[in-house]
Parts: sequence; structure tokens; C-alpha cells
Amino acid sequence: EMGSGKVVSWWRSDQDLFGIDHTLRLVPTDSPNTCNAAAKGNIYYDGGLSELCDCDGTSWAQIDGGGGC
Repeated sequence: EMGSGKVVSWWRSDQDLFGIDHTLRLVPTDSPNTCNAAAKGNIYYDGGLSELCDCDGTSWAQIDGGGGC
């Protein structure tokens, strides 16, 4: 529960899924790690753009297709 210091999550190994009950907070940053093949699939919240961004293995892009991060 938020504010209680508890993390509520679940894992289903038969489906390779990890879930989080409630919300997940990504700390905003304007300087993410390098986007490269090893980081493909990583996401971050861009504080300056107020956008969620993901790494395609080459560059960071806004998840909604709005452009670069």
C-alpha cells in the first residue's frame, strides 16, 4: 500500500509475467542511460518533455510516437 512501505506485486512464472498492483512511479529524468542493443526495451519518464520514452536498441523515442526524447 502506498505510504506503508509495502510493495504489492505478483509473479507468474508459467506466463513469464510480473505485475504490480496499484501504480508504478518512474522518477523523472532528462539524462537516461545510453540507448543501445543491451538497453532495447528499457523505458523512462522524460521530465523535461513530460513523456514516457522507450529504447528501440538505437535511440530513445516517445512511446506515443510523438518524436524523439
